[in-house]
Amino acid sequence: MIEFRGRLEERPDPVGWEHRRDCASATRGELLWYFFPGDVSIRVDSNCWETNLGWVPLLHFSLSLADIYTTLGVAGDTDAKYYFTESDAEIRFHRSGEMVTISPSFGDFQGSCRLSEFRQAIGRFLYDVIEDIGARFSSVLETPLAAEISEKAEFLLR
Repeated sequence: MIEFRGRLEERPDPVGWEHRRDCASATRGELLWYFFPGDVSIRVDSNCWETNLGWVPLLHFSLSLADIYTTLGVAGDTDAKYYFTESDAEIRFHRSGEMVTISPSFGDFQGSCRLSEFRQAIGRFLYDVIEDIGARFSSVLETPLAAEISEKAEFLLR
């Protein structure tokens, strides 16, 4: 079993632009990079890894996971990476046959799952992220980016 989770930053002095600007008037780039920072976690069976820094752009991470699935879904043996901005950290994804192995460059974690499980977990993550953020900041649901994330979630969950 694999699960991706995200949570918005929790601090007394939040840095996300969602606390200062209306989401509906933001550009795609602003929404991807400056709105909704938080943390992500990956659980594979009983192993769990998480960032715990409050600086991962959740919408960007969501779309990146969908792109990573697309990359891994094309070829039998291939690699993809998610690069964290302003650091050398990354999460490596390696597909070998029908198995995907996930290994961040920091922390003691490695997990593997079937490609079909990986796809479903990403779809659920995209759905959960946009629903959770939309529940707190409803104007984000008016954006083309939210529609794109929702469409990708639906596609991945088929």
